Amino acid sequence: MAQKRVLEFQGPKANKRFEMLYNAVLIGGNGQRTGGIEILRREARLLDQLDAISVLASPPREFFNKQPARDVTVPGSLALEPADYDLLRQRLGEAPWLPQSARDVVDAMDWLLIDSMREDQ
Repeated sequence: MAQKRVLEFQGPKANKRFEMLYNAVLIGGNGQRTGGIEILRREARLLDQLDAISVLASPPREFFNKQPARDVTVPGSLALEPADYDLLRQRLGEAPWLPQSARDVVDAMDWLLIDSMREDQ
């Protein structure tokens, strides 16, 4: 069985990286839904895990599609199954980000690729 991929949210960029990942899941493959119920289950698992390491933002603000924003509880970590990690990476790369988000998306993707190289034992 493949090892889980571990993501550690810490430091000054933790909340922005968390926000980018959360929004990527909310946006979901840019409306190009494929994979049926299994993909929906993975998305639900990812949202549950992200919710588990976060709290509602204070002061309140919104994420994509008027979802209440959340702030990661630092330090926070996720141990993702390989299929969930792959979907998260895919969603981050596919989302129709606006140009002003480019730096944050690239930072989150680079961090995701590097941080997840540590595997949960």
